[in-house]
Amino acid sequence: MLGIYEVSIRKMSFETGIDQEKISKGLKGFERVEKVKYKNNHVIIHNYMKHQNYNTNMKKSAIDVYNSLPDHLKDNSLNISKDKPLEGFERLLNHFGMVRKVEYEYEEEREVKKESKKEREEKFKKLAFSECSPTHEQTNAFNKFLDYWTESNMQGSKLRFEKQKTFDVTRRWSTWLSKEEEYKKEKSSAKKEKPRFSINR
Repeated sequence: MLGIYEVSIRKMSFETGIDQEKISKGLKGFERVEKVKYKNNHVIIHNYMKHQNYNTNMKKSAIDVYNSLPDHLKDNSLNISKDKPLEGFERLLNHFGMVRKVEYEYEEEREVKKESKKEREEKFKKLAFSECSPTHEQTNAFNKFLDYWTESNMQGSKLRFEKQKTFDVTRRWSTWLSKEEEYKKEKSSAKKEKPRFSINR
């Protein structure tokens, strides 16, 4: 009715099979071009109402839906009543969800500043542990995996995983384990093949 949908990134990932990190980046990209806004597990489609054809009853329903929204999704400056549906709907149409580009840029900049390198590193480690679920026997390999992907560049502005065009942590971990296994086999094989010496008399 209003172009507002309650859905978590985790559920979007489950329903689509797309990695949560990719979904988050996609939503931020849509926010930058003012197509949607994602706030507190709600997707708000920008200008959705302006592209719909509402009759009088639908306008009243839209006002009911708006009034039932959580407070953090409402504009406190709006006074919307069903007693005057046409007037209330016009206010809703003209003001609700209209966020200027500069506000998007400010929110994005504030979010970047809020997370330090250490915080981003810890966030990655928690995500990796949650998604990869390493066993006790894999602890040593997993720590090496984390150290490798959280190494920062010379300027200290980006971590290694942040410099990748795409990054699926579960696939990277699977590849890491495969290479670890190959290395162990090669090492074990090298130990078994002892050099043979012949003594000529």
